[in-house]
Amino acid sequence: MLAKSFILAAVSAAAILVSDSVEGRTLTESFKDVDVSRFSNGSIVIINKEESATPDYVHTQYAFIDQKCGAVIVDHYGSPVDPNDRELKQFEQRMCTESAMNTGDG
Repeated sequence: MLAKSFILAAVSAAAILVSDSVEGRTLTESFKDVDVSRFSNGSIVIINKEESATPDYVHTQYAFIDQKCGAVIVDHYGSPVDPNDRELKQFEQRMCTESAMNTGDG
């Protein structure tokens, strides 16, 4: 019984951590609201930001601009997105490269 409780607690904690960083990704050649030519390669453009009742928890829609991938539209739920965050840009670049090379599945 104690082992089952521990497993349930671990799974619940993991689900909470994952839900803070769940991002839906859609690869597209272009996005009608984002003119890719106006932004430099590797830019993050905030499209929409919705505040929630929970402090520091927002729904942000942004586009990662890359020459190989076009505009990658991302739905981010969690802490606010900083479009100048170097780590976020590196992460998005890595995801773009994996998608372009089709290496995301191992």
